Amino acid sequence: MLVMDYKKDNLRNYLDKNFKECKWKHLIEILFGALIGLKRIHNLGFIHCSLHSGNILVNGVNSGGKRKIDVFITGFGHSSDVIKTNPGSDRETLIGILPYIAPEVLCGKPRSKESDVYSFGVIMTEIATGKPPFYDRPHDENLARQICEQGLRPEINTKVAPGIYIGMARQCLDANPAERPTFEKLEGTLQLWYDALNQLGGFPHRAGDIATIRGVFSHCDTSRELKYERHREASYIRRKLEFGKFKCPEQKS
Repeated sequence: MLVMDYKKDNLRNYLDKNFKECKWKHLIEILFGALIGLKRIHNLGFIHCSLHSGNILVNGVNSGGKRKIDVFITGFGHSSDVIKTNPGSDRETLIGILPYIAPEVLCGKPRSKESDVYSFGVIMTEIATGKPPFYDRPHDENLARQICEQGLRPEINTKVAPGIYIGMARQCLDANPAERPTFEKLEGTLQLWYDALNQLGGFPHRAGDIATIRGVFSHCDTSRELKYERHREASYIRRKLEFGKFKCPEQKS
């Protein structure tokens, strides 16, 4: 019997160690736990401002294929993550981890609940693929420009995730903050998926949906591979980012 303890490992390390053995029900449990933690932060009137896989902590036990996973959110509310304009300069400075920063924030807008939803969408792609976002390229001004002006987003495809999951992730990553789902909508969807994959019977009036959800996720529960080589200029630590001004897509009010 295989027994592994994960004592508050961060999500990035957890995926590196355990992704090959993870089933979708475990990945959804982690995602659902992270969402509940973020919702609590928002309900207290805060914005996380710096969500990434390094400050999502996973604590659990894997014993004979059965797991109990607890998820904790840390590192929220960094006041130093807000945009700072350098007087007399046409360049903007902010602090953060580039792949997780919403395009409107890169374009000079303030952090918001909607920018937290964008970061959550990036986490969704990371959980689905097991790979850090944009691991294979420099995290530089060119990447930031492509995110803002060309709509570049982290990889995710139907080989690793079902279409319903990909659709939700892409909604979270929408360039228009107003088009991103609310945390209430995300909670309802993830609660349904979690219930379906763990056969909890909490939605008897949606038995047909439950069966479909279980089927599409099970179809993607084939053997997983996790091979990636991080580019030497890909950075996943909070740092000062100083870029020129970008043109973001028009956003609805």
